[in-house]
Amino acid sequence: MKKAIFFVLIIMLAGVVEAKGITFTLDSNEYYFNLGQEAVVTVHSDSGYKFKMDGLLSYTIMQTINQQGFHYSSTNTNAKTFSVMPGKTNLTFNFGASDKPTELDVSMSFKYDDKEVSLDGIKIFFVQNNNNKNANQQQVKSTSKQVQRPQQPKQPTTSQKLQNNQVAQDSSALKQQMQKQMQEQQKKENEFKKNVAANKKVKDANQMLQKKGYNITDAKFNPESANTGSFEIKYQDKNGEQALMRGNMQNGSLTSMQTVMNNMSGLFNNDELQKFEKQLNGFKQKNASLTYENNKTKLRINYMNDKNQTATITADVVNNTIKNPMIQQNKENKNHLIYLLLLLIPFIYLFYKKFYKKPVKTEETKVVREKKVDHKKVALEMLGTAKRLFDDEKYKDAYSKAAQALRFYLSYEHGLKKEITNNEILRYLKKHKIKYKKVKHCFDLCALVTFAKYTPNSKDFNMIVKIVNEIIKNGN
Repeated sequence: MKKAIFFVLIIMLAGVVEAKGITFTLDSNEYYFNLGQEAVVTVHSDSGYKFKMDGLLSYTIMQTINQQGFHYSSTNTNAKTFSVMPGKTNLTFNFGASDKPTELDVSMSFKYDDKEVSLDGIKIFFVQNNNNKNANQQQVKSTSKQVQRPQQPKQPTTSQKLQNNQVAQDSSALKQQMQKQMQEQQKKENEFKKNVAANKKVKDANQMLQKKGYNITDAKFNPESANTGSFEIKYQDKNGEQALMRGNMQNGSLTSMQTVMNNMSGLFNNDELQKFEKQLNGFKQKNASLTYENNKTKLRINYMNDKNQTATITADVVNNTIKNPMIQQNKENKNHLIYLLLLLIPFIYLFYKKFYKKPVKTEETKVVREKKVDHKKVALEMLGTAKRLFDDEKYKDAYSKAAQALRFYLSYEHGLKKEITNNEILRYLKKHKIKYKKVKHCFDLCALVTFAKYTPNSKDFNMIVKIVNEIIKNGN
């Protein structure tokens, strides 16, 4: 009987313990504020504990600023000691103000002991007019859950570590920290934008596009610092034709830039260039690009006719003057005879073997040895081909060839000696506990470009080439 009563008490106590926890509730998942207005968001807290819970409040803020067609994006993550009082209380968070149209995507979590309560997907908008913006509200609610922790030597609990740290419920310190980070990020972005706009080559390219009737429709700046990062500016003319300028800057210097448009006719006056264009009777411009890299600017104009035959004019550009123009025409119709001969080779060989080849008496059996493949040399040659393809702006082929070089090397290096897929290579490396993260990163980037899900750029491609080169030379 005593055992039964004891068992019931245990069940009841377990139920009481299970009922304890912390619940965070938001009135809405989207908040709209006027420009210049402070974004104050209230989180309703309901704690089932009879005492204050000390823990760690972490948050991630992704900030997107939209202004005159320009988009700036940045992400900040931080953490701070925090306390949740027992019962029902309101936690007020101030995310500062903005004088520009801005979007904040906020995720928050409060960890205490071995539990966590989190709020994700909170959107804060700074707009010109927020009338009726908050009409469709959707409540967000989250209750603390058990957090699995990796086994490690016993350490003091979060409560023991933080028992002397008191955090004000109005979270003024958190507000100041958030505002400071947002101001620093915005300052960095503005400085980077100024550095890009002040660059002579960027200004020249912009003037060239405006001369052709293009206007800026969108721009994205991704700064690593005030003078280092990447940018992409989109243009469109009155007929809907689009153009693109993108580049990379490092320590205030432009390291690479590419300008792409459908037609560059009339931009450069060069007799030899015009002579080449006259030779391409029946061909139309498909697209054209100016690429600046390694302190050199190259012009490339691609053409195509009704038979899907292609031609390309390339030239150097020095002080807005065309130098050394060259023409390359794909003459597919003249290769038919070669293809026919290649198809006939097996039949010619069989005919010769049957009627003309004399039997030879074999006195001994020859052992045919498999020729040893220098897989490092072959892989490096493939990588060289990938670089040339990238220089020729055949980006998909370049990324595909770089991935093939890495696959070929790893296949032979680990004794597989066959054409296998990226996933098969990765499974093999994981199974044998061989480092694979860099390999996976290269494969993933190459696949994204190959299937047109990612925009190719010289920074990523050079990184892939460097990783593959190191793996081939140092072994993996």
